[in-house]
Amino acid sequence: MSKVLCQNDGCMGYVIEIDLAGGRIIFPWQAPVRTRGRRCGKGVSTRAARRSEFHRWRASLPTPLERDTLLMPEVIADMVVAEAERFLPAELPAGHAGRLAARAQHLYAVNRHFKKTMNGPGNQGRDMLYVYMRHWTAGWLKRERNPLFQRLPAEYAMGRPLPGS
Repeated sequence: MSKVLCQNDGCMGYVIEIDLAGGRIIFPWQAPVRTRGRRCGKGVSTRAARRSEFHRWRASLPTPLERDTLLMPEVIADMVVAEAERFLPAELPAGHAGRLAARAQHLYAVNRHFKKTMNGPGNQGRDMLYVYMRHWTAGWLKRERNPLFQRLPAEYAMGRPLPGS
């Protein structure tokens, strides 16, 4: 009798007992085998396999802002628009969040300071993206819908969150 480690695609395997004399499987059972730090049957450690999968996924992201920072400007823009709509009890245009996200992606591509800010340490990039998008929303409201802008606190134009957010 011998025990054999069988590999599957995720470098997690199961152990089976094989009767070498009869050439048949005696007792298969699903038992996850930890291969962390050891090499899988494919010659690649699990850590390296995960790292390469992460790099492939990251490269598949659609914009440089998302690839470099892993920030999702569309999600942050939706949250900023929802925050303003809750505070003002008014609807902003349907495409406003998309315009905020597009502006962030454009600035990331052409503005060195904006790019440096988004690539800051820790959560600084995410927090600054919120600040920029609040500032842009306040500017749009001032230009296009001044009565709504007048109801906003002055700090919102500087990128600070609205009260109750």
